[in-house]
Amino acid sequence: MNASYSDPDREAIYRVIAERRDIRTGFRPDPIPDAVLTRILAAGHAAPSVGMAQPWDFVVVRSPDRRRRMQEEVRRAQDAYTATLPASRAASFGRLRTDAIARAPVSVAVTCDATRGGWYTLGAPDGSEGLTRSVGYAIENMLLVARAEGIGVCLLGAFGAARLGPLLELPAHLEVMAWLCLGYLDRFPPAAGLALTGWARGRPLEWVVHDETFGRRGLPGRQPARLLEETTAGLRSLDGNAADGEQRARVADRLASLGTPAPAPHAVLVLFAGDPAGRGGSAGP
Repeated sequence: MNASYSDPDREAIYRVIAERRDIRTGFRPDPIPDAVLTRILAAGHAAPSVGMAQPWDFVVVRSPDRRRRMQEEVRRAQDAYTATLPASRAASFGRLRTDAIARAPVSVAVTCDATRGGWYTLGAPDGSEGLTRSVGYAIENMLLVARAEGIGVCLLGAFGAARLGPLLELPAHLEVMAWLCLGYLDRFPPAAGLALTGWARGRPLEWVVHDETFGRRGLPGRQPARLLEETTAGLRSLDGNAADGEQRARVADRLASLGTPAPAPHAVLVLFAGDPAGRGGSAGP
């Protein structure tokens, strides 16, 4: 087995990661060939797992009636969640709701068996937490291979999962971790659906890479910075003189280096205080 891949092979891997999307609309009714679906399932089964326990099972659902009943369960869970949201967020969530279970021709329920591997599962001494993470690795594999096959996937993980067990006749000790709706599309969206609808935006890589210890942010090869401390020090150095534009510009440049901010939570909170009497800055804490 070669240790490295060719340039085109590497580029294909990076491309499929960058172009993976959570699809909520636009599924075509075309059936997915058995061979293609089997490759997607095999990718999930090839995922790493603690102690090689492979705690996942995949329940393939094609029946329109069963998918319709699943859709009803998910819709009830979404209704309950909508009722907890502020009006503006509820309106945004309304644009994200999907009938993908009924529209996509195939669904796959991914479950976790917390008993898989026995009493002494290597790498999971604390119980099922490591097994649950392992199922997440399998789901990610399936999402990436589906994208490489030109198949869109809607990932439903939070809504109605607990109610799906009886509909699938699952044993009581199995937990549904995700419901995947799969189907061909006319086109893939250019960006993540949550970003396109304004629900959320991704964070820049620079925000989440730390050097040696948390808080020393910076990409490999760049000088790490403790942004909060540096920005705070810069603000404290301002003397309140409106003509001192150079210092203010340096602080503004440092804030701009954050990139485009995500809606919430913010990476840095900066408070600016003014002196209405014009007497200069105070010596506050």
